[in-house]
Formats: sequence, structure tokens, C-alpha cells
Amino acid sequence: MDVGVQNAGFKVVAANELDTYACRTYKANHKRTVLYEGSLDEHLNSLSNYRGIDLLIGGPPCQGFSIAGRMDLSDPRSKLVFSYCDALALVRPRAFIMENVSALGALQKFQSIREEIFRKISSLGYTISMVILNARDFGVPQSRERMFIIGSLNKKRVVTANSFEIRKKRAVCLREAIVHLGPAGCPTNPRTTKAKITLAKSPILRKSPYAGMLFNGQGRPLNPDTWSSTLPASMGATGRQLWTKTIYISACQVGLKGSISPYWTGEEYGNTKKFLRVLED
Repeated sequence: MDVGVQNAGFKVVAANELDTYACRTYKANHKRTVLYEGSLDEHLNSLSNYRGIDLLIGGPPCQGFSIAGRMDLSDPRSKLVFSYCDALALVRPRAFIMENVSALGALQKFQSIREEIFRKISSLGYTISMVILNARDFGVPQSRERMFIIGSLNKKRVVTANSFEIRKKRAVCLREAIVHLGPAGCPTNPRTTKAKITLAKSPILRKSPYAGMLFNGQGRPLNPDTWSSTLPASMGATGRQLWTKTIYISACQVGLKGSISPYWTGEEYGNTKKFLRVLED
């Protein structure tokens, strides 16, 4: 979000991040921004230094609301949307943007949380609106829906879904987005990843290697003629990894030769049709 508002002409004067590694990355890319490391609640007293700024943006943790998770209302991270409201009360910017997963803005089970957020923010004097937007409608080759709660102290400047129509630009498909890179291993697309491929402890076996799940953090197949999904990889112990077909085939062969489990050697799939078990260009 910081890069987005910078591109829109704003100067980011301060930021907050909990994750240590994310903090390192942020400081390397935003050297002039004051970064408050740790939980937002730990730094609320410092926020009064920024009272009256033009814009406050934030994306409270979404795990408790995401359909990719358990959607658990008792998840402690779900309460951090109200920490954002506390920050808003202290800073009282001219305008604000809160971002989260679309489920928080659309599902009935989260209606009570939405109403509480709206009540708290409205009591501060903000005119607010909520919109759900998809990145693919704004030039990004990925289908990623997000909810935005937008508010302003100026009651004449109310943002609605129609406010974004003029900005819409249909995204190209994945093929068009990456075709200029060339094949993996060429000078314009070098193999720089150091990710280690590890066999899953409990692999999911299918007749097609694309359909099964043999490795940790295995990427899902993407249709090059449409957009990327919101989560391009399955969750695994080693996180997300990007592989070429060559690396994938090699890893499959190692796994098969070593026998992925003591009960399965791959021999029962020896008669599987070629196009189901061999990945070819």
C-alpha cells in the first residue's frame, strides 16, 4: 500500500510492521520513513506525533477473515482491525483507507464486526464507504479481491464504487504479462532461485504430477491464458517456491527413485498415458 500511495503523490512519513524480516525489507526500500517495529498497540502513544496528517492507510492482519484460513472470529489477529480504529482516533487524518480481504466486507458471519468498525469510525466524524475491488480490473494479471473502507472528514468527498470506474483497465493474461522474459535459463530469465525442494511428509498422489502434491510449498498450475489466482502456491513448510518444468521433473524423478513412501514406489502408474506423467514443452 505504501508504494501505491507514493505513486499517487503522497510522502510516507511513518509505518508499522510486526514481522522482523519484513521490517528489514521495508527499511532497505524506504530509508527515509520512520518504521515502528512490533505490534501496533505498542506504538499507539507515538502516533499522536502525526495528528492531522493527510492520509492514514493500513491493512490489519486478515488471517481470521480469509477464506484461505479458518475464518475464526476468536482469532486474536481479528481484533487488530479495532487497533486500526484506535490509531485512527489518535491520528485523526483528513482521510483514511483500511484494506482487508473481501470476506470481511461480504460475508454475513462478519456483519457484526463490520457494524462495529463503522460505528467506531463514524463516531470520529468520518463519512465512510466500503468497496470491494479486484486487482485484475486495474491492470494487474492476478485475480485478487480486496475490501476497502474509505473515509474522509470532508462530507462532500464521498468515495463509492463508481468513483473507480474511470480508473479501470482490464489486465492482460499471464502469457502476455511474462512472454517478454523468455524461457527459464536464458539471459533475460536467469535461474536465480536458491529454493530447496523438499518432499512432502504426506504426499497426495495422483496420476498426473500437476494434480498431486508431492512437495512442500508446491506451486499450483496456472492457466497462461487467464489471470493468476490469489494464492499461487499451496501452503507448506518451506513456503512458496517457483519452479521450471525442468526442475520439477528432476525432483519427481528423485522422489520416485528413492520411493516417496515405503508403500508406494510409482510402479503402479507405469501404464499411465504419457501425457499424464511426462511434462513436455
